[in-house]
Amino acid sequence: MDKPALTVPREGLKSLTIATFIASLGVGVTTVAYPWLAASITRSPLLLSTVSAASQLPAFLLALPIGVFIDRSNLKRVLYSAHLLRAVLMLSLAGLIEAHYVTIPLICLQAMLLGVITLMSDNAQQTIVPMLVPDAELPRANSRLFAAREVTASFVGPLAGGLLLSAALAIPFISDAIAFVLAGAFVTLIPALPTADKRPSSSPPARAELLAGLHYFWDHKVLRGLGLMLAGLSFTEGLMMSTLVLFAQDILRLNSRTYGLMFLAGAVGGLIGMVIYPMAERRLGERRVLLVALAGFGVSSVVVAVTSSTILAAMAFAASIALIALWNIVTISYRQRVSPRPMLGRLTAIHRLLGMGALPLGTIIGGSLATAAAPLGHALSLRVPFLLTAGTDGLLFIAACCIFTPQRWESAPAPKERASYVIND
Repeated sequence: MDKPALTVPREGLKSLTIATFIASLGVGVTTVAYPWLAASITRSPLLLSTVSAASQLPAFLLALPIGVFIDRSNLKRVLYSAHLLRAVLMLSLAGLIEAHYVTIPLICLQAMLLGVITLMSDNAQQTIVPMLVPDAELPRANSRLFAAREVTASFVGPLAGGLLLSAALAIPFISDAIAFVLAGAFVTLIPALPTADKRPSSSPPARAELLAGLHYFWDHKVLRGLGLMLAGLSFTEGLMMSTLVLFAQDILRLNSRTYGLMFLAGAVGGLIGMVIYPMAERRLGERRVLLVALAGFGVSSVVVAVTSSTILAAMAFAASIALIALWNIVTISYRQRVSPRPMLGRLTAIHRLLGMGALPLGTIIGGSLATAAAPLGHALSLRVPFLLTAGTDGLLFIAACCIFTPQRWESAPAPKERASYVIND
């Protein structure tokens, strides 16, 4: 049997949701504070893009080994330790700021370490969810977690980050540390997870487990397609993020406070996406919801690429985050439903590798293109990454229509077939 019976009280999902809510507050503050701190040191688009790339580089280097580690680990302990380690990193960065010893290389190093810990935390969280709720409730549980992340990561956190930055550069990172400590405290309230905590004393070699996960991913046409599509979307996200802070400052004329307020629109969009998902899924089905989201990404990118209006940019940002909510709920729930439970951490890691691993490439290319386009004018050079994003999103939509056919989407392996990929002692 590849899927153990649910034995964990559903109160565990409440504790996980609260922990996610609080930790995402810290993530939201960091989303604003990290690039703003870097922009206070340099105005080079290329150097700024390296900071964003550094935070995503661990996904490219360590996602697969971390997936094996997650499948073998006490997931509660991983989550708790990750939150505390992030708190330590934030406090150390605040100390460096107060000592006036912050450089771009140091920020990149901090961002890389934070990326490693966040990678472990996110993987553990997605692996825990199917242990807390039945399959039928996975979309609802994932939408709740997404809402918890969006309220804080896209609204409260960035808004607070912008306000705290106006007081002092170190304050946002101190607040982050407090948030991560509180999140760790709520993780301890999750009931014991028998399938996560009681591992066999001896396990197959890590290489064999990793290969089993890779084989399952590649053999499953939909999971493979979703992973490759995620890589393309993450590449375009990296393109946009490479010059986003300069775009906001120099094109939209935002200051630190209004930059934080800009994320309000994204939070509203994310909540709208979460709220409308059940209705959209009933009327369109999972596959069509996915295709609608992909089509919308390209449209919102075009709007941002051609506008200088803060209102239009905010509306496009809100639409994009709403579509991301739909995409995440569909894809994460699908992966949790069709994956063998003992290798969910590895399959999640493969998607993280393809997704987050493509972000550094996008940010570096975006920063490089903006720098190369400088002779065309500063304003136009900052729009180049957004224009390329719109074109790439259009190609991804066409590819998705060909890959995710109705028959292929519904042909998930039976439990017995899924179990054949799991290595037993």
